[in-house]
Amino acid sequence: VHPRSGSTLTPINDKLYLYGGQDIASGMCHKDILVLDTATWRWSRVQLASGKQPPARHSHCSGRLADNSIMVFGGVGEQGHLDDVWVFNTEQRSWSAPSIAAAKPCAREMHSGTMLDTTTMLIYG
Repeated sequence: VHPRSGSTLTPINDKLYLYGGQDIASGMCHKDILVLDTATWRWSRVQLASGKQPPARHSHCSGRLADNSIMVFGGVGEQGHLDDVWVFNTEQRSWSAPSIAAAKPCAREMHSGTMLDTTTMLIYG
């Protein structure tokens, strides 16, 4: 794994999920997911189930949902600033893009997000 910046690290049970980021040397954006198992202190790359997945990105925010999924919002990718929401199901190893009923925040990068409870993320910055 090459050094990267702008990724997120989300704890779920005894694992830490590292998503996205930008390669420091090449500037390339990543869309992979790495997992640190704190029981063994070993990193592994998640093999995704087939299906759609979000574009590569960095400088996004993420948080843990009630079902141990990871919600990702925004950031910046090769196509510019992003305002999309994606959810990664850690058990099925698959991504989904939920329909957002309310107005969503504008595209942004290097912002922060914190989970207010297990279903609501406060996004700011």
